[in-house]
Amino acid sequence: MNFDQLYDDRAQPDKPIRMGIEEFGAARRSGSRRDGRLPSCRYRPGTESARVREWVIARAERSWFRIGDVPASPGVAAKVLCEMAARGDDVERVVKGIYWRRGADERSALAAARKDFLAMAFVGAGSGFAGLTAVCRAGWAWQAAAQDMIAVVGHCPAPAYPGVRFFSRRNQSREELTWAEITVVEAVRSSRLAQPKSKRWERESDASAASAAWVDALNSAESGQLAESLGWGAVLRPEAILETARQEVRQPRAFHQRIAELSERLPAAPAGVAAPSLPDPIPVLGAAA
Repeated sequence: MNFDQLYDDRAQPDKPIRMGIEEFGAARRSGSRRDGRLPSCRYRPGTESARVREWVIARAERSWFRIGDVPASPGVAAKVLCEMAARGDDVERVVKGIYWRRGADERSALAAARKDFLAMAFVGAGSGFAGLTAVCRAGWAWQAAAQDMIAVVGHCPAPAYPGVRFFSRRNQSREELTWAEITVVEAVRSSRLAQPKSKRWERESDASAASAAWVDALNSAESGQLAESLGWGAVLRPEAILETARQEVRQPRAFHQRIAELSERLPAAPAGVAAPSLPDPIPVLGAAA
């Protein structure tokens, strides 16, 4: 008996492949991927899953979308998107129900996109900047807000990541406005010009300075500088802003007066232009407005 053959694997007969729980993945794993990711998803052509993957791949790079935007049943869309995100197939899950189409640089959504717009995409239509953030976006103040303040319609969800704070609004008609129009309404509502703390403050010497600042704000609206300060395709419709502001019944008279003055100075929106609720694709960090 040749004992050397006992330690020579080439001389041993072929052993049957065992497909146990531990060896199933190792036997089926493709050796062509060395980056730790799973192989790309392959669906049967003509199926609903294959159409979902083709729709995602055909989207513009660095763009976000919801499960409801996918032209397929919610169950199939959620399954395919979950598999594509797990395999790193040009799509990334930002938060629940929102996905990010990666670009050629394969940067993640939180590293490439603006987190403030991603937060508004998380809450959906009827959202816009609020508080000091809205005043700064409108170009009426130079202070930098410590966190991104965003107004939402209805219940305030939990922030998707730190640095974001949501404020609840009860006016359901805000869902018909764009993020830029809601930002203008919130800027007028949150600024010191629109809401003096008391009548004594109006009698002080600072009242003349506040009036001059409001005149500058009206001039910026009339010249188009307000839309330029908002940037990213901001479309301002004076009629829509005025109609929505009228339903803010809990706001003081000064707020409604200034909204009416601002609507009169704003230029009319171009006819036939559909104002998007949010920029798509979401602006990238470092990109100019």
